[in-house]
Amino acid sequence: MRVDVVTDPPSARYVVWESVKFDGSPHRSVLALDLGTMPSGRWLFVQEGTLVSRPNGRDYHHPCDAVTLVPSAGLWTATWLVGWDPPLYVDVASQVRLGDDRIVTIDLDVDVVRRRDGSVEVLDLDEFELHRQRFGYPPGLVANVTSTARALAEAIRMEQGPFRVTPDAPPFGHAPT
Repeated sequence: MRVDVVTDPPSARYVVWESVKFDGSPHRSVLALDLGTMPSGRWLFVQEGTLVSRPNGRDYHHPCDAVTLVPSAGLWTATWLVGWDPPLYVDVASQVRLGDDRIVTIDLDVDVVRRRDGSVEVLDLDEFELHRQRFGYPPGLVANVTSTARALAEAIRMEQGPFRVTPDAPPFGHAPT
C-alpha cells in the first residue's frame, strides 16, 4: 500500500533530515518532503525507494513509504512505515537544529516499536549502554532517555497522543495529550 501524497506539487518543499550520533558522527541522511508544521510538530514524508545515506557505504533505498513526526516537544521522532513491520518506529532522539531546509537530530540509540500484532518493544538498550560508556552520556541525559523510552512505550500501548492510529494511517495533526 502506498500513501497518497503528491510528491512534486508546485509548492513542494524538501528538507534534508540528518541523524547524527552523540559525538556528532553521521548516522543517516535522507531527503524528505516537508508536509508542514502542525501543533503536534513537523511532518515529513519519505517515499519508497528514496536513497538513505549511511556512513561506510551502507546506503540503502527506503523500503516503503513513511511519514515522520518531529514533535514540537519531546525527546523522540516517530515514523509510520506503510505496509511494514514494525509499522511504528520511534527513535529516542534530541533535536539539534530545525531549519527551513535541514533538520538535524541526535540518535540516542534507544527505539520503541509497535509491531503489527500490537505488541510494543523497547529496543537497543545494549547499544545505549555501550554508547553511554563510549561517549560519556551525562547522567541527566541517561535519566531522560530511560524515562522517555518508558513513557513512549506506555503512550504507544495506550494509543495516546499521536499514537492513536492504525498501522497504515498516520495521524496528521494529532497533538500529543
